[in-house]
Amino acid sequence: MARRGGWLACLALAALLAGPRAACAEEEEADPPESPARQKPEPLLGAEDLVRIQELLQKLSRAFLDGDAKAALDLFAPRNDRDLERHDRLRRILEREFETSRYVAFELLEPPLADDSFNETTHSVWVRWRCAYEDRNDRKQRSYFHNDVFTVMRLQDGSFRLVDSPLFDTLGQRRRLGLVADALLGAIALLAALTFWVWMGFEAFWLRPRSHRWRILVAALPFVGALAFFFARYLPEWQRRRAAPAG
Repeated sequence: MARRGGWLACLALAALLAGPRAACAEEEEADPPESPARQKPEPLLGAEDLVRIQELLQKLSRAFLDGDAKAALDLFAPRNDRDLERHDRLRRILEREFETSRYVAFELLEPPLADDSFNETTHSVWVRWRCAYEDRNDRKQRSYFHNDVFTVMRLQDGSFRLVDSPLFDTLGQRRRLGLVADALLGAIALLAALTFWVWMGFEAFWLRPRSHRWRILVAALPFVGALAFFFARYLPEWQRRRAAPAG
């Protein structure tokens, strides 16, 4: 009897210990409610904000089409000395750009997309452009596409102003790259002409029978003389040797 009572006491003690553990397990399995701090924050740029930013970018587009550097700079919001220095640098870039290029297209291909929010007033958006301009020097028209990030700032009245964008850095770089490309093409053409002149001079020197007239002509008029010798003597002789039967 005593043994039976001991078994009953052990079972009661085991049930008493297992109860809190089961309750804890049920609490662990249940998903805890998400705290307000962990909830996903609301986007800081709403649909109306994106519409206002699009209107701001359309004003920038109009300034480019008009070639008006002042109108473009009025869309920026300088905030400190560093931004003022940047503002002055942008003014020089835009004035130089509009002096050398006339924009015939500067349009948004799609509405701006929210990219990031640095704080409640400063945000960035993705913008896709199509630009076409006419070089005022050679009158050639060129076009290109851009995917750029624009940093904008919301003012107290709800409107937006530009802060910065890589687009304005590429304006000066594109001009410098164009000058470098023109210089490289000129150097390649000059090297090709020099190589052709040396080649024809060598052929004129070894011409048999000797012809002092061709030697003087090729040496005195480098490119013109080399062309005349090539078509008058070298090319006909090369064709004659090629047409002659072997052996």
